[in-house]
Amino acid sequence: MIRSILFLFVALFINEVNLYSQSTVFALTSYNDIIRINPSNCTYDTVRVGNTLNEPFFTDIAYEFGELYLINSDYLYKVDLVNHDIYRIDLGHPLDPSANGLTSDHNGNLYVSGLNLKKFNIFNGILQDLGTLNFSTQGDLDFYNDRIYIAAQDSLGEGQLLEVELNPLTISVVSPIPTGVFGMTQYDSLNENEVLISKGTQLSVLNVSTGTISPLCPDIFNNFGIYGMASGTGYLTTPTVQKVEPVNIFEHDQNVNIQLESDIVGQTHYYLYNALGQLVLSSLITNDLTVIDLNEFSSGILFLTVVIPNGSSYQRKIVSY
Repeated sequence: MIRSILFLFVALFINEVNLYSQSTVFALTSYNDIIRINPSNCTYDTVRVGNTLNEPFFTDIAYEFGELYLINSDYLYKVDLVNHDIYRIDLGHPLDPSANGLTSDHNGNLYVSGLNLKKFNIFNGILQDLGTLNFSTQGDLDFYNDRIYIAAQDSLGEGQLLEVELNPLTISVVSPIPTGVFGMTQYDSLNENEVLISKGTQLSVLNVSTGTISPLCPDIFNNFGIYGMASGTGYLTTPTVQKVEPVNIFEHDQNVNIQLESDIVGQTHYYLYNALGQLVLSSLITNDLTVIDLNEFSSGILFLTVVIPNGSSYQRKIVSY
């Protein structure tokens, strides 16, 4: 009975998160404000008022697992939408000064673009340099269909839409685009291969296959510009919001629960690491519901990774009390 209730709670929670993610487009303004845009009727409201006197000058925004992240040329920041505070993420060292673009893959990774492309995992805190882009990022980037699209400019200052394959890092130019495209993100109501972009005070639709731009909301932003946009649309891989992931991880009291679809039971492993990256527990999962008792571990941060048969992994940061 308890297990059934927990499963229903998780399913409802996932459904609520996905609905929220689908319908929400966040944007970072030239005043450091965060706004929420409704492209269907060309309106917006303010989520957080920035403080340009006491805060860094941010250049882009990302949305990952229901949380917002910001970037300036030195650091990544996490936004507390309840208290409207920001917190700098400890990377061990500053980013390079050219870093100004940010996006997420909705699998726990943030991608930072400048002269180089870097990946930051929000669960284990690892910052990885993926390689040189050979373009300067003039605006935003977006993770879409397992690759990254970047609004960039070449050595002559001309705008280019880049398509970046990640493994191995391969960069190709899709098409010329206007300079000054400073926001780019997916939105669920658009057709496949289309993303929202902002240029000046206008919101438009960009076809990433052809580079074609179609105006959507002229002069929506009035007296400010947009420096970045983000949404949770990529969180879903199918149009149905009732989809349940093959792996669900949820915490209850001092237990971590791993729930699997029946067809991957006996083929899936979990790995639990401490804050130093040391493996403290691992096992083949032989039941559709596995419970890990956190009372067996010292207080602190733990990182759980669940690897399913196709090689995909699910990660969760856990606090043991």
